[in-house]
Amino acid sequence: MTLPPDTSLDDSSGYASLMVLVDDIVDRGGVVVVTLHPQPHQSANERGLGGFFDFLQAVVLRHGDALWHATPREIVERYADAMTARAWGGANRCC
Repeated sequence: MTLPPDTSLDDSSGYASLMVLVDDIVDRGGVVVVTLHPQPHQSANERGLGGFFDFLQAVVLRHGDALWHATPREIVERYADAMTARAWGGANRCC
């Protein structure tokens, strides 16, 4: 699940409110995707980056052992066979 974009969060308390969602996703073995908009008028400013880093530190403190910092490509490479099999009822085919 992709969390709401950083531009929709006002401050550290906005990120803190997402922790319940992160907890639930991690408990279910899901994937949490965190995005950041690097424009100064969005979150690439002192206030925005402060909230973002506070949120990441809180996630690491709560779920450090369960975290895998991966690129989207790494996720697909790791789970491609399982995703294909599940999508096609166990068969590795599309038609």
